[in-house]
Amino acid sequence: MEASEATSRAGLELTTEAGVALLRLGGEAGPAVLDEPTAAAIVEACHRLGADPELRCAILTGSGSTFAAGADLEQIAASTVEQNLHYNRRLRDAMDAVAALPVPTIAALNGHAVGGGLELALTCTLRVASIEAKLGMPEVRLGIIPATGGVARLPRLVGRGTAARLLLTGDPVASTEALRIGLVDLAVPAADVLGEANRLAQRIATGAPLSVRALTAALRDDELLEIDEANARTESRLAELLGSADRVEGARAFLERRDPEFEGR
Repeated sequence: MEASEATSRAGLELTTEAGVALLRLGGEAGPAVLDEPTAAAIVEACHRLGADPELRCAILTGSGSTFAAGADLEQIAASTVEQNLHYNRRLRDAMDAVAALPVPTIAALNGHAVGGGLELALTCTLRVASIEAKLGMPEVRLGIIPATGGVARLPRLVGRGTAARLLLTGDPVASTEALRIGLVDLAVPAADVLGEANRLAQRIATGAPLSVRALTAALRDDELLEIDEANARTESRLAELLGSADRVEGARAFLERRDPEFEGR
């Protein structure tokens, strides 16, 4: 991906091109440990992206054979209870910042996603994994629990029983099994992960921007609502879209049998 804009800070590199952002954790020094500086960099990058009206989709990936190395266990071991709770809150801030992005996000799991790395992947809308990757939350084997969103998000993705098995045993699963249980959406060779994620992002980027953002909000915010309330929110979003120029362009393009030229308004 040739970047039109690039910034790098604390184990995170951000590039953007044609409405698609790529956030890469880690770098030449190896996979990113989710320490406080990296968490702060993720929050800052998400704030920048969230304010970009041209943003259509965002991809989050790692370096080498690991998506993210998880939390800094050395820091955890050397810290007090209060210090660790502060650290956990900063990590949760980073997870929530990714989850709150107004456009679809794709976790391109170039390698293993374990512990905090998997919790980070769970914040994304979709997950494309290397067939060689393993995914899991081993915290129960370390005397702790996943506390940056994984306990809440995992059951919504794979169901309560499967989530309970993964959380209570701490056992990792191969990407093929992750695909079967719905933990990932695609499993491809490692060399194809980023390309497949980018193809998916580009396809999403061709949709009507306001519609994509409305669907992203609905998928993120309405899952646990009663059907009637969710339907009411959907109708409210539809009412806004019906008054948009892109709705007119979409209908006109369909009738004229051509590709629409959406402007996001």
